[in-house]
Amino acid sequence: GKHRLRSLALLPLLLRLLLLLLPTDASAPQKPIYMVMVPSLLHAGTPEKACFLFSHLNETVAVRVSLESVHGRVTLPTVPGDYTVKVTGEGCVYLQTSLKYSVLPREEEFPFTVVVQTLPGTCEDPKAHTSFQISLNISYTGSRSESNMAIADVKMVSGFIPLKPTVKMLERSVHVSRTEVSNNHVLIYLDKVSNQTVNLSFTVQQDIPIRDLKPAVVKVYDYYEKDEFAVAKYSAPCSTDYGNA
Repeated sequence: GKHRLRSLALLPLLLRLLLLLLPTDASAPQKPIYMVMVPSLLHAGTPEKACFLFSHLNETVAVRVSLESVHGRVTLPTVPGDYTVKVTGEGCVYLQTSLKYSVLPREEEFPFTVVVQTLPGTCEDPKAHTSFQISLNISYTGSRSESNMAIADVKMVSGFIPLKPTVKMLERSVHVSRTEVSNNHVLIYLDKVSNQTVNLSFTVQQDIPIRDLKPAVVKVYDYYEKDEFAVAKYSAPCSTDYGNA
């Protein structure tokens, strides 16, 4: 009744003076969605909701003014799937779905070529149970002549740790700017990678005997273009040999 008329009567003046339009994501390519900051004066009386259109920067923008803002989020149990949304009541509703997923490229599509070998390559050498070298051969095969700064992230096989002096020696290479050992990973920072193969190797040693070792992953990626990456796996020479434990 009167509260509704009074609130609606205040809208034109308050909108002209106090409403602030903020694009939710200026960098997004899609049509911007705007947030409206509503003055607290409209909270007097019965809560009202209103939807209207107005011009801003030569385009028509849909804006919601709501004194009762309720947000709900539901995770869909199965994707893909068919879902029905039923809405009851009065007012304005903004419904949005968001789907995020990752697809691992086929090996031939990787912009880097990564070949990982262990030395020795078999368990015939008794020393292979407790120590071996990891050798990386890395080259860039992407759309550019060379990559930006790239990082080779080498995860350790369970029970093995890197021999830090051999990792530090990699910094003598003209291709390597620095190295890090962190959380069972060896990170090798490469200034750039071209189609000329870069060879890097360091030594790992057994810290804890573990039976039936699983392969570990090596990931090489462009520091500035995270979509440009490649992955490869390697196994310890005695990974399936129970004498390793």
